[in-house]
Amino acid sequence: RHWGLTTYHLNRAREIFPTDATLLFYSGTLHESFASPLAQKCKITATSITFYFGSRKQELARARHYFGEAVSVQAGYAEARLRLGRVLGLLGDHPQAVNELQSAAAGLTEEELRYYDDLFLGQEQQEVGNMDAARGAFESAARLFPMAQSPRLSLSLLLRWSDNFPDALTALAKVISPPANNNQVDDPLWFYDVWQARNANELISEIRRVMGGLPR
Repeated sequence: RHWGLTTYHLNRAREIFPTDATLLFYSGTLHESFASPLAQKCKITATSITFYFGSRKQELARARHYFGEAVSVQAGYAEARLRLGRVLGLLGDHPQAVNELQSAAAGLTEEELRYYDDLFLGQEQQEVGNMDAARGAFESAARLFPMAQSPRLSLSLLLRWSDNFPDALTALAKVISPPANNNQVDDPLWFYDVWQARNANELISEIRRVMGGLPR
């Protein structure tokens, strides 16, 4: 979450490698973070500091641009397509968000990424009125991470809107009354904003190897 340093390094990296799909993807995740409530709230509360990023809508549009560029360069970049789908949904383009998230699904192998895709797809299916598909997506996310709160809360609300009160209560009960022996934090959504950096240590080790051993 070192946004300032990240901005500088990515700007310079794109000057050198303007069509590198990974750098375009990382640039998209940066602007997606700038659009987040955390970043936007900083602009409101820290009035004595100058922030070099725009409004939520402006930053989502920039994220959409970079994710779209990454997919254009590398059509099979499923993680970039997943995030593109999420950003499109946040911008209100729900039908296209559904298309992108469905397209991304086949290329996602990590459970966490499949979870994100199911969760966001459920939200977008709900927005376009496909309630059965939305329920299926939320249930799929819940199966991947049984103790995660987000899909069960989303499912409970969906069922409540559908007047299915018994199932809505059942889904909610699993959130508010987890097993007594469970002490794990098991909702990948909590780490979505930094998940793109999950292999940072391995990448740094590879840099040191390639460069012949850099000082630590």
